[in-house]
Amino acid sequence: MQAPAQLPTFNIDAQASTVLATGPQAGEGNAEEIRSTISWALSDMMQGRSGLEEAPPARFSAKVDYEIESWPVAACLLVLSLVGCPMAAWTADVDLVLEVDGKVYRGSGRHTAAAGIYYNNNGLNVVVGATEKAVANALSGPAEGGSETANETHEQGAHGAL
Repeated sequence: MQAPAQLPTFNIDAQASTVLATGPQAGEGNAEEIRSTISWALSDMMQGRSGLEEAPPARFSAKVDYEIESWPVAACLLVLSLVGCPMAAWTADVDLVLEVDGKVYRGSGRHTAAAGIYYNNNGLNVVVGATEKAVANALSGPAEGGSETANETHEQGAHGAL
């Protein structure tokens, strides 16, 4: 997904960014992987933008909540075993606070995808989808200006309170 035109061009600073993950698949070991995935998704949105080399750094705070819903598969295994039978659904809710050049953008997104033998979803795919929706949602409202507000938001995110 390309970033909407109203979002300024930026280079994401993954090391200055924070993630708080909750839910059954969101152990502490996954927090770094989730932060890397969100960083990749945000960086990917900037590809093809002019002035990317000189763009200011951006950082984010994200709260990611995972849900996994298992489905009964006995009935569909008889009929759909050759073409695939979804066994569960991954859902990720992402609350994103993105600071770009002293302006703060807030948004949230939700994405769900099927998981099963023939479905290539490991939970991180839904984080990317939810992040894209959060960015689009963040741009539906005005950005908050001022570096003081941006720094306060980042400090709260670093401590897990979004």
